[in-house]
Amino acid sequence: MVACVLFGPTPLAAQSARGTMTGIIKDPSGVVVPGAEISIVEKSSGVITQAVSTEAGVYRAPYIPPGKYKISASLTGFKTAIADDVEALVGQTVTVDFTLEVGQVTEQVTVSAETPLLESHTSEIGVNTRSARREK
Repeated sequence: MVACVLFGPTPLAAQSARGTMTGIIKDPSGVVVPGAEISIVEKSSGVITQAVSTEAGVYRAPYIPPGKYKISASLTGFKTAIADDVEALVGQTVTVDFTLEVGQVTEQVTVSAETPLLESHTSEIGVNTRSARREK
């Protein structure tokens, strides 16, 4: 019992410094698209997180560090859809839905994404902080 109290909060603290990205992939007629490959690239570091849309067309990428991202969704037979400058915030879920247009994977469609002012999917509160070092 004592070990749970002493060591229990540590993993939770690590998880709260991250956000989540999610969305639904559909075709132009509104039908969900399973198996789409999602690539989430952190713009300053180049770190890539990958996901695949489920049978319901949903993708989810938890534990995303705060920052600006470029997200792409692709599947054979469809143009690659891109959302650029998507901002992940601490403790928030960012939803970026894609509509894949019929075409070649090498063709691209850019989706405009803006960070919502209010997170309506959860009651969590997050604080974004940036630290800077001074060199003498």
